[in-house]
Amino acid sequence: LPMASKLIFAVATLTVSIASVTGFVPLSLGVIHEVSSPSRSVRFGPLMHPTSLCASRSRCRLFQLSMAETTIESLIEKVKSTPVASKGPDKIFRAIKKANGAPSVCVEYSREPAGQRQKVDFISLTFRRSKAAAIIVDTALPYEGGEQDFADFVKEQKTAKGNFPGPASIVWRGKIKDVDSIAKAALAGASGVALPAEELSEETLAELVHACHALDMEPFVEISDKKHVSAAVAAGARIICIRFTSNAVASFLNYAQIQLRSDIPKECAAVATIAGRQRGLEIEQAQQVLQQGKFDGVLMANFITDAADSMADRYAAYVMREVLSKRSEAFRITEVRGSGGPASAYGWGAGAGKMPPPGFSGEGTHA
Repeated sequence: LPMASKLIFAVATLTVSIASVTGFVPLSLGVIHEVSSPSRSVRFGPLMHPTSLCASRSRCRLFQLSMAETTIESLIEKVKSTPVASKGPDKIFRAIKKANGAPSVCVEYSREPAGQRQKVDFISLTFRRSKAAAIIVDTALPYEGGEQDFADFVKEQKTAKGNFPGPASIVWRGKIKDVDSIAKAALAGASGVALPAEELSEETLAELVHACHALDMEPFVEISDKKHVSAAVAAGARIICIRFTSNAVASFLNYAQIQLRSDIPKECAAVATIAGRQRGLEIEQAQQVLQQGKFDGVLMANFITDAADSMADRYAAYVMREVLSKRSEAFRITEVRGSGGPASAYGWGAGAGKMPPPGFSGEGTHA
């Protein structure tokens, strides 16, 4: 082989060897493939992606799956070899529980249109510019696409690296049952994982919290009962989010959250959950739990469900700005529509001089 080919081969071999030891082999590196030609066999290294050399797409797919399985297995081994008492990162924790005591807002994206992959770049950018403490992406959709949505958010947030504001943390919310699913979230680029304490035993919750810490992710524990708080704290979780599965009226759920707040230790980041897309009521409810319950932050659940909605970014920016605003609640909002006229005040705060958020008509339906 020519000297240049030998050098490429040596570097590629060393790279793959080191990666296999550390337990991570990026797909972009590929492996060493030998391609036959009439005159000689030529070896190609990491400069060419394996998909360009595979004989068929099915073979490439099998190659990628085997690579992913190997990586997940290595991550699971890392969890097993990490001491239980080890602590994980705290970026999301500090973003929620700010040193100056200012409130924070976490936002959730849960796509509704089935079978329609959406471009999330713009709404992801809006979340970042609006100072979201974390972006929760629901991957457990009743149809395919949730994991692709997550990958798209991770990809867009990475474009902000080195800029201000920097990338927002992405939290994986899905069917988390075991360490394998935690490793899958880590492989996808998650900064945190939502753990539903209601669906997990205390032993399993402790195991999953440890797995998050071992893989440099933060557990975002969702609780609905006092006993869940003690289990989460005992497991080492520092972010506690109250999230009820009940369909009771918002006023009752908010009251219950405020009552449960006192059971969350002060050293933890306490998060209340507010349903999004309530024609503006979500703003009042968020302000209520932040002020009366002394929560560190709120999670806007099902905040954006359709990134293709032309009003989605305006709605998100508006609600987040108002929740984080230090101004008095006695303000007047004038929303200018395409016609140039102000929106109707029917619905949200009618009689109080408040207008519906962008994206909501006079009848209260989301645009």
